[in-house]
Amino acid sequence: MPFKLLILFYVQTLIVCASELPTLVFAPLPMENKEAIYKTFAPLTNYLGQTLHVNIQYDFSPSYEILLDKIANGQVDIAYLGPLPYVTLRKNYPFVIPLVHFKEASGEARYTCSIIGWDGDVKALSTMRQATIALTDPLSTCGYLSTEGLLKKMHNSLENNNYRYVQKHDEVALEIIRGNYQYGGIKTSIAKRYQHLGITILTTTEPLPGFAMIANTKRLSPEMMTQLQHALLQINQIDKSAWGENVKYGCIEAKDQDYQALRELQQGGNIQPEGNF
Repeated sequence: MPFKLLILFYVQTLIVCASELPTLVFAPLPMENKEAIYKTFAPLTNYLGQTLHVNIQYDFSPSYEILLDKIANGQVDIAYLGPLPYVTLRKNYPFVIPLVHFKEASGEARYTCSIIGWDGDVKALSTMRQATIALTDPLSTCGYLSTEGLLKKMHNSLENNNYRYVQKHDEVALEIIRGNYQYGGIKTSIAKRYQHLGITILTTTEPLPGFAMIANTKRLSPEMMTQLQHALLQINQIDKSAWGENVKYGCIEAKDQDYQALRELQQGGNIQPEGNF
């Protein structure tokens, strides 16, 4: 067989083999722009695809609410969720379970949220009125829930100020840098990426349950979920230096009971679905 035909046959064979593999639909939280999200998760999903002999298909959503609707409607197999989105979903859809929590740079499978400003003073948070505050999605743990909790500790409230949802964590930081907002609520590890541009971390929450890979038990067999969890736990043993910040530090096994503290935090008040200005 001529060499060119041999190469063509090989490529066609790979395509056919790939098409015969089962497909898992993976939905990441829309915390950043699509390109940044893919760059973060591509090494992980490539690893899972090769290890489990599956195709990983990305499903991007413009908002947390749309993502959770897709999971609830059975359109997603696995998803990367923060604690508040998971708890919100699990309340009505018990077929969603957490497989692993991803560790932070500290080595802990927990993270914090912060209120940030532009070279601001933390003391100003207790007395500010009508300040402009950028928040992530209403279903983001670092959005209304954590920001309001931090302000309440200072005898203040979001409701004494002007807040608006700008959805993504990186957009919160950029809106402050652009001068459009005075403060914002954001995941601390993302805030640190913008400190060199003038962002100041003013106050931070206590540690919260780490971001998790969750599975839809209506779409996945018990065998596949066991294989997924095992493959994810095995990343602790491999070199992840080129992986995205959110997944490069390994993970630990997750259980629904891990979220009890967050469920108690939710009882402190209702999250407003829209901004107030």
